[in-house]
Order: sequence, then C-alpha cells, then structure tokens
Amino acid sequence: MRIIWTRAAFTAVLAAAAAPAWLSSQHTGLSPGVHAGYNLSDLNELVAGGHMIVYLPKRLALYPGVTYYFVENGSLWDAHVTLRWVPARASRIAPYIGAGLYWSRSSTGSASATDVGLVGQVGAELLPGSWQPFAELQLLKDGAVSAQVLGGVRVVLRH
Repeated sequence: MRIIWTRAAFTAVLAAAAAPAWLSSQHTGLSPGVHAGYNLSDLNELVAGGHMIVYLPKRLALYPGVTYYFVENGSLWDAHVTLRWVPARASRIAPYIGAGLYWSRSSTGSASATDVGLVGQVGAELLPGSWQPFAELQLLKDGAVSAQVLGGVRVVLRH
C-alpha cells in the first residue's frame, strides 16, 4: 500500500511541475470567484467559499475550490477539484456540467474525521462580461449522497 501512495505522490509532483508550462500555453482565461449556498441533504446548513476557474481548450475548465460549512458544533470544510465542460456557447447563458473529487475535514472537540468522495455539478453562468453570476447544484457522494445549491459570481481576468 505504501508503494502505491509513494508512486501516486511522485506522479502528482511531476504533474504539478509540468502543469504551469502546459496551462500557460493552453488556457484562455482565469476566473476567481466566490460562492454561497445551502446544503439540502444531511447538514441543512449554510455554506460559503471560493474557487478558481482555469479555462482549457475544447470548452473544458479546471474548477478547484474550497467550501466552509456553518455547522452548529465544530467545523466542517471541503476542498474539491472538478473538470467542467460547457456545451456550445449560447448568447447570454452558458450551462455547464462537471465531475471530480472532494476532500472534507470535520472536527468536534477532540474528534475529527476526513472523507474523500465524488462531486458532480450542473450549473449555468450569465454571459458576457467581466463579472459572471452563476447558479449551481452540486451532488457529493462519499457513502450517502448530499446535495447543495450554490450561487455566486466570478471575475474573468484574462481571455
């Protein structure tokens, strides 16, 4: 098991070292953003966070982000990265879908837990312009399925 994790870490380091050159030659834009929403399933709590869209060729984008959950006792947050796809561009509204992984960390007092799971996204953003409001539904799966509704705004830095 340890050999598998070592190989995975080595592969991740190589990919991270090669990524800046590949991204700088391939992407068409960056969009940092903020989001807020509500977890509809197991937590029934408000959420807030930030993310970055790194636009890639072929209407694809990397979508890393962090979300904090306003839980009653303790703390809960997650980090996720998805690969987003936007169908052929519409004039004012661009729908998208995405899939990826998330990692969450919760703690209450001296107890803490870490979960890893899958995340799926369906959303739409308002175009054109430098400010792009969006709405999104996320489904999180690490055992049970959890749904959350998000809304926010992104700022397009470069095209």
